[in-house]
Amino acid sequence: MDKYLDHLQGMAGFERMSFRFGHILILLSGLLLGTIGIYIVPAKEFILRVMQWLGTLFLLSACGLFIYSFFYELPPTEVDRPIRRMAIYFTLTGTVGHLFSVLEIIVPMDDQED
Repeated sequence: MDKYLDHLQGMAGFERMSFRFGHILILLSGLLLGTIGIYIVPAKEFILRVMQWLGTLFLLSACGLFIYSFFYELPPTEVDRPIRRMAIYFTLTGTVGHLFSVLEIIVPMDDQED
């Protein structure tokens, strides 16, 4: 950006915003992966472990898609960004998958009958 776009100086507002938003999404994806990686506790039940793995896979895929979108969905003259939209949905899916896999820790699932 330094050499080719002159630090975005003299660029239209929409184009500058698009570059900055893409950068913020890459940072969001990295922060999500980092915090989940630090605090994850492997689930005891198989289905919940599968949800954790799928959630992580979705988040890793989203990170790659955000980076791809940042560099290849150019020029930023159109509002529609299909790769970026898919990455946002992947981020949501991965986060919800991890949330549901943690519900066992928050609310223990016992097989006891009353």
